[in-house]
Amino acid sequence: MSCPPAEDPEESVLEQLSLRDAVADALDNLEEDDRWIFDMLIVVRLSLRFVGRVVGVPKTTLARRRDRIVADLQEQLLENPVVRERFRDHYDQTL
Repeated sequence: MSCPPAEDPEESVLEQLSLRDAVADALDNLEEDDRWIFDMLIVVRLSLRFVGRVVGVPKTTLARRRDRIVADLQEQLLENPVVRERFRDHYDQTL
């Protein structure tokens, strides 16, 4: 996915800061357990099998939970006007 930067460099920096804030807010809204699972699977990139053993659930259950977490984050982010505007063209094409 490729989005062109803003024409004005200052606007681009402000947009980046707004996008970072939106992502941080969405992550902050996750339940503590969901945030830990997201971090371990997406940020740290541990395997489903390993994280599943740590939390005591089968990897298929964990995969469904990961998918729900990502869907929740996507929904929250698309409610943010800055995010929606930035990805408007891509979002419109996927509908």
